[in-house]
Amino acid sequence: MTIPETNRMYIARDVYQNWKRLVSGAEDCITIYSPFFDRLILSLLSNTDLNKEKIIIVTDLRPEYLLENPGQLQTIKQAFLDGISVLTIPDLHAKVLLIDDRYISTGSQNFTSRGRKNKECTTVPKESMNGTPFVETLVQWREEATPIDEELVDNLISQLSNRIAQHKNLIEETKIDFEIICKKHQQAKRDLEIRRFKELERQSKIRFSIFKVYASIKTLSANRFSLPGSYY
Repeated sequence: MTIPETNRMYIARDVYQNWKRLVSGAEDCITIYSPFFDRLILSLLSNTDLNKEKIIIVTDLRPEYLLENPGQLQTIKQAFLDGISVLTIPDLHAKVLLIDDRYISTGSQNFTSRGRKNKECTTVPKESMNGTPFVETLVQWREEATPIDEELVDNLISQLSNRIAQHKNLIEETKIDFEIICKKHQQAKRDLEIRRFKELERQSKIRFSIFKVYASIKTLSANRFSLPGSYY
């Protein structure tokens, strides 16, 4: 769903096409801030005619992020081959597309293929934000970030590949165990409901039987006192 306003647009769906339009309209520079990305980011950046030296990706190169997103190191290596600079800054969690240091798109969606399938929200101001504290902060982050060394990336790929694969297997095993636990939990809830229903049914039958006995007694009593020739 998209809700337009006079100066901004709120988007509660995949925002890739909006990113694509912004990137294709870039005239001076493109900076992407994201802790998570994969080859989707390179596909997105292929929509600009800018010199690749004018494109920067700012991320947070930390071990747990590499485990969560195994393809990120390979994407960084490919970005180097494409002539795109990749920088790192600690504690980055923002997901921002900054065009010409003026126009932005910011929200929860990561620059990953998986991000396109998630339930995400994004805001896209329609007017230039040049000179605003928001953009000034983004520019400051970019200036504070340090370049990622290409040789370091090669070393990380060669030396962490096995561990990343093990983590991936652990995630898959955890997903399987998670599903089993959830199914058992749901089955236990259903079994409990069935037991409760059967107990209510049993109690209802008992109450109905008592009611029938009581009704029979009343009928017998009524017949007794209404016999022909009764002195009462």
